[in-house]
Amino acid sequence: MATRRALTAVDDESTESPFAHVEKTIHGVEYRFVELDAETYDECCELAKLENGNIDTVVLLKVMLPKSLVSPKLAERQFLKMPMSLRRALLTEVDLLHFPPVALPAPPAETESA
Repeated sequence: MATRRALTAVDDESTESPFAHVEKTIHGVEYRFVELDAETYDECCELAKLENGNIDTVVLLKVMLPKSLVSPKLAERQFLKMPMSLRRALLTEVDLLHFPPVALPAPPAETESA
């Protein structure tokens, strides 16, 4: 007969999360963002999908923002009524967290022809 082990809760602070996160102070307020899981990201993509099947990336980021922002928690209406400079800064952080810039390889060194 197989024995079952009881599952025990693990303190979140003691474990390393596989999800990327970033903390950023914007306009004097500390914001904490976490990377979305694949399922939530796919749901956001569906909401941002255009009739032709393409994804409107501006809408995608707007949908991802409240799901990615974990602190401080803001109501949907607060996102709509915040200053554009703040909203743009928050959207930029979500963008960089989920789509970091890719370093392009260095061009090949020129060789002297004999």
